[in-house]
Amino acid sequence: AFLVTDDRLITVGSHDVNNTNAAIAKTVARFGSESVYSLLWQCLLAITDNFVTLVKQQDATRRQIATRLREHTTKKDLLKIAELALSADFLVRATIQNTAVLKQIHASTRVPGITGTQGEQLEDVIIEADQIAEMMNLSSHTLDHLTDSYNTVLNNNLNDIMRFMTVWSILLTVPTIVSGFFGMNVPLPFAHEPLGWIITIIIAAILWIALGLLLNRYIRKN
Repeated sequence: AFLVTDDRLITVGSHDVNNTNAAIAKTVARFGSESVYSLLWQCLLAITDNFVTLVKQQDATRRQIATRLREHTTKKDLLKIAELALSADFLVRATIQNTAVLKQIHASTRVPGITGTQGEQLEDVIIEADQIAEMMNLSSHTLDHLTDSYNTVLNNNLNDIMRFMTVWSILLTVPTIVSGFFGMNVPLPFAHEPLGWIITIIIAAILWIALGLLLNRYIRKN
């Protein structure tokens, strides 16, 4: 947070945001001799520029994970993509809020002592903030599309597995049905043949292959 007095700019923040504190310190060292509002705009610009670094880091991480996922899909990388998408969403909201605050300051008529040059400096900061917000929004959409694509792939893989299991379970019923018929106490062909069990296996195999071909044809057709 920034507090502006007649000739002082007071910053209030947390020690946890080291990057922001370092950016403000560098800005004060470089532009400390300028007016209070010029220094404030430069500090806001430095803070806004920090988001560019975050965008680049996210894009680099996204490309690395996407490369690994193309080679081999793992749960670990999918979770990282989900975490990255969530982080990008928070950053998008932060950049939008920053831009809204800057525009509100620019539109306010109750800010005293702002010269024309300082107003132009504020406009430059707003333009920069808008561009960064667009970058973050684009990065977030890219992550969302990547997440949706791999969700679709995983769903298709699951459907293929379930289809295979269904077909396999149907095929496994064929030997059971054939052997069940010959286990009944009713007259059946080949029931008293010495090689009846081989004939039973052959019948089951023929039916199994025929059913497998029919199911395969049906799946390919649909």
